[in-house]
Amino acid sequence: MKKIFFLTLLICASLLVLPVIAQEESEEPAEEESVVTVKEIEPYFYAALEMTGSYQQHEQAFQTLYEQANSQGIPTNNPPFGVYYDDPETTPEEELTWDLGLALPEEKEVKEPLTLKKWDYTTVATLDYTGPWNEEMQGAFLKIFEWIADNGYTPAGPVMQMYLDQPTQNEQGEWIGSVTIAVAVSKTE
Repeated sequence: MKKIFFLTLLICASLLVLPVIAQEESEEPAEEESVVTVKEIEPYFYAALEMTGSYQQHEQAFQTLYEQANSQGIPTNNPPFGVYYDDPETTPEEELTWDLGLALPEEKEVKEPLTLKKWDYTTVATLDYTGPWNEEMQGAFLKIFEWIADNGYTPAGPVMQMYLDQPTQNEQGEWIGSVTIAVAVSKTE
């Protein structure tokens, strides 16, 4: 499971910075086209493992997050997520800041190495994606950011990826899974 989450996050993080690549035909059935929606959500607390540096650390970071959550009585039944604060195209790799997190039902004391954080962004643009985690998923990221710009919004906070299921590999070795991409936004004046 650790390797799956590592691969998931590594692939997703790299998709944020890759140039557009021509999409190849996939033997997977075509998914219904996802729609970007703007949602108002309530702020919530989460247990975060704060990270600095390369996204290559995801495997160890997820292992630490789950070990600490289990030892501290933090629920692990909600989907895990990553919060990415920097643009990897403009931030040196060693300065990237990001969290891995688990939502909490209420404010709760957490112990190091975890930190209690609050997601205060109440307006988010979301896009659900199910399919291969390849160039097609990169297209989902491009789609949400294009939609934000084209519909009078501006990114107003970090990017979050919530993992909705355990990914599986198809016969071609591609990882297939479901994620929700969420970007904190504000309406452009």
